[in-house]
Amino acid sequence: MSLLSLKDIKKSWGARETLKGVSFTVSPGEKVGLIGRNGSGKTTLLDIISGRTAPDEGEIAVSRGTKIGYLEQEAAYKDGNSLLDEMLRARPDVLSLKRRLREAETTLSEAGLPALEAYGLLQEEFEKCGGYAYDNLVTGALTGLGFDKSEFDRKISTLSGGQRTRLFLAKTLLAKNDLLMLDEPTNHLDVPAILWLEEFLKTYPGAALVVSHDRYFLDRVVTRIVEIDRGLSEEYNGGFSAYRMEKEKRTADRQRHYDLMAARLEKEKEYINRMRAGQNARQAKGREKRLDRFNLPDKPREAAATLSFGWTETRRSSDTVIKAEGVSKSFGGKVVLNDISLTIRRGERAGIIGRNGAGKSTLLKIIMGETKPDKGDIYISPSVKAAYYAQGLEGLTETNSVMDELWSAKPLAIEQEIRDLLGAFLFSGDSTQKKISDLSGGEKGRLSLAKTALAGANLLVLDEPTNHLDIPSREALEEALKGFGGTVLSVSHDRYFLDSFSDKTYDLEGSGLTEYWGNYSYAIEKKRAAQEEQSHQEAEGRAAWEERKSKQALEKKRERDLKLKEKRIFELERDIESLENDMKAAEEKLAIPAVYTDFNELTAITRWYNELKQERDRLYDLLEKEVS
Repeated sequence: MSLLSLKDIKKSWGARETLKGVSFTVSPGEKVGLIGRNGSGKTTLLDIISGRTAPDEGEIAVSRGTKIGYLEQEAAYKDGNSLLDEMLRARPDVLSLKRRLREAETTLSEAGLPALEAYGLLQEEFEKCGGYAYDNLVTGALTGLGFDKSEFDRKISTLSGGQRTRLFLAKTLLAKNDLLMLDEPTNHLDVPAILWLEEFLKTYPGAALVVSHDRYFLDRVVTRIVEIDRGLSEEYNGGFSAYRMEKEKRTADRQRHYDLMAARLEKEKEYINRMRAGQNARQAKGREKRLDRFNLPDKPREAAATLSFGWTETRRSSDTVIKAEGVSKSFGGKVVLNDISLTIRRGERAGIIGRNGAGKSTLLKIIMGETKPDKGDIYISPSVKAAYYAQGLEGLTETNSVMDELWSAKPLAIEQEIRDLLGAFLFSGDSTQKKISDLSGGEKGRLSLAKTALAGANLLVLDEPTNHLDIPSREALEEALKGFGGTVLSVSHDRYFLDSFSDKTYDLEGSGLTEYWGNYSYAIEKKRAAQEEQSHQEAEGRAAWEERKSKQALEKKRERDLKLKEKRIFELERDIESLENDMKAAEEKLAIPAVYTDFNELTAITRWYNELKQERDRLYDLLEKEVS
């Protein structure tokens, strides 16, 4: 049984046919990845499923009672709400029961037995719906997605766009949905938050339909891929790696089958034409009739155009390209960078990783001279010519056309050179005259990359260069970087991208900058091993400390016991001495002859003596045990 079924969905916007026939299903608990180029209609499809947009044709079937949670790329929020307020809105059932419990508690002391029973039933209902655990789930989701507990009371209106996206992602995840629809959920997330989200979705009991360009995320979360390519859908089992292998195989098989059938058709036509006027004319005519019924399969579609570019040749730089020493930077009293030092040498490909807010972009801006450090020095070799790709795409002039913007990067270039480069970055025809302000994020990203390709740089400084790129464009960038002869320094949360090109990784965190001689996966493995070793050492240290503490406690106990023993021996010896003195006094009385004439006195002294002797013997036994 399917939660969701789509059959031949079509949608056009004016003359542009976006979806030409999309069909697939999503089963309960299944995690499906929806991929495709920017502009292929993925978000439109999610809007159609959610009911925000109506399809032109096709059928959508949603299983009765299915609750769908949709994380949009731009989510609405209620003014004045705090993060916690908004998270409670995700579970109105919990919020309502919590309110009813609070109201019941105010009158509980004055209520009778029926009210107590009703309160107990409310508690059972609250526990059954997960109300008691919900606060912990909220804390786990918000901290997992990068919020500090001190921020939970912040008003949503004070959050940045990226922070709002993370908040609404947390809210969508915790709502009781049977199907999650997530549109680029890893946008605005740092690597730790992405890893948290991956683990959450892998154990999430409901189904998920996820639009993503994050290849590692797709490999770790989804079990099936649906690709939208030029309006049509095709399904592949497995994650991204399995999809890519299977797609290559299908493409090759289809081309091979088409070539075989086309060759067979040509051979038949050649035979018919050769034999039409000869002795085998009747046989040729029969073959011609059969040929009329021959169905040549559709010619496989050529691969859609993708980025294909290289880098303008430039001069060789000196060995030391960048050297930073003791760089510190604060904003409004908040320390962003603290005593950071690094050295980048010619030909190195270095990636910088770290949490959001760790200061990665600030460090790049300081290196590029766009921001001054509070302390420290930056050395850039005079032989370096740098090209800078800014995360916010600030290097683009909004009023320029695409053509003029690229030409401004190399004013002496001839027009054909500019048009050829624009074509390599998928700008052609009327799109070259579009204003920058009218471009999508992906188009701006491609244009910014085109400017870096034209710059003739021997140093590329890239701040999140894959943020606005689809998968084919990311792969084209990775291939281009492999062919770049200069030096690369890039900040990125795209783990696949970092693994593809970097040979050196810097991890920027509160304690400083840690250098690893390898790509992202190598750095994470080394970091994990170091953390495990540290944890092991800490565990050993704790065990040794506890052992020392135990020994010290045992030694103190022994000292106390020895002192107590010495005290008991002293007291026993003192008491024995006292008893023996009394016994001696009794013996002296018994030595007086007159005592024997008084029976009562003799009996009393004798009894006293025996009691003293008995007590002395008892104390001697105790003393023997103490000294043994």
